[in-house]
Amino acid sequence: MKILIYGLGQGLDLVEKRIRGEHKIIGYTDSYSDITVFRGNPFYKLEKLQSVFFDFVVIVIKDKKVAWEVRNLLIDKYGLSENQVVPFFVYANYELHNWKLENYNLMEIRGLIFGNSHAKCGFLEQELEIPMINFSVSAQDIYYNYKIFEKCISDWGDKFKKLQYIIIDLYDYCYFNYDISMCLHAVGYILGGGYLEEHNFKNNPNYSKSFMDELFARFYIPDKTHIMQVLFDSIFLNFEELYKEDRYHHIEKNAMLTQGPILGSAIAKRNELTIEENIKIMKLFLHDIYTYNPNIQIIFTLIPRYAAMEYAIRPFIKKWESEFNDIVLQFCNKYNIYFLNYKDKNEISENPNFYYDVEHLNTVGGRVLSSILNEDLRKLKI
Repeated sequence: MKILIYGLGQGLDLVEKRIRGEHKIIGYTDSYSDITVFRGNPFYKLEKLQSVFFDFVVIVIKDKKVAWEVRNLLIDKYGLSENQVVPFFVYANYELHNWKLENYNLMEIRGLIFGNSHAKCGFLEQELEIPMINFSVSAQDIYYNYKIFEKCISDWGDKFKKLQYIIIDLYDYCYFNYDISMCLHAVGYILGGGYLEEHNFKNNPNYSKSFMDELFARFYIPDKTHIMQVLFDSIFLNFEELYKEDRYHHIEKNAMLTQGPILGSAIAKRNELTIEENIKIMKLFLHDIYTYNPNIQIIFTLIPRYAAMEYAIRPFIKKWESEFNDIVLQFCNKYNIYFLNYKDKNEISENPNFYYDVEHLNTVGGRVLSSILNEDLRKLKI
């Protein structure tokens, strides 16, 4: 197929190298360059596109809102058909687990980590002595952790020949009362690299539109389109790499505490249906791990917030602790699970230099906690 590229900016090289070998770039275009040749191919002005024969225009603008506006411009003003215009960064798949499963050497992986932003910031792959994949994504709950594990085993299970550890971070004592698909930040979880499925979203009182309509209206995440797999070798992107954030900033000792984590719905409002469902999901999760490989060592973890926040949240979270411990203890006894509760690691939680904000470790803190995890894994002697 003959491809025309729209855009000469940041996304150009990334997209060009992904175009399948059987396709050919026949030229370039954009709305502002007054040139006739680019990289040895013709450069066409937009008003001349109707006289050029091509199969697709691939838009390589990284800003998804701008890319969609260009897509509409090419269709509405310059007469291209909807099927001809492919805004790569809109149609690309940003699910973090897909990118990692495609780009990591799975044959060498010995551990998988599942969790939310606490585990994403706390367990740094490059600092772990054992090769691991950290599938943690901000706001990720039990259900989506389980769905990612299912994907690993169903699609890639024959690759994980050396898998020995599954680490599941439990976030906090209200963990079994948490369902991100029912929360205000449900669509934000997807934007951050989460598992693209609605789960209980249809019952979410914070939204009026359907799951996919909300995703597109807010973040330009459309229904999946098959044309991407026809044109490109890879359609998966790592959102965190594209928009990398410096996490070396640290808080001050008297950092302001935020109300949200203290009065969040998972802590403040009990939902019996959510608790019941999450316990069932965890049972399935653990059962499937051992069905896949009974020799895998499962490890539960808890990662501390900054000490002042732990102290402030204590009156609200304490009511969950006993029930949480009872549930976790049953799982630990049944499946021989190690529970590493790092909330008592004062050398971490009381050091503001280890925190990016009062909820999350920064890169330095993540390095320290990862070092502690390394030592704990050595003690297991598996």
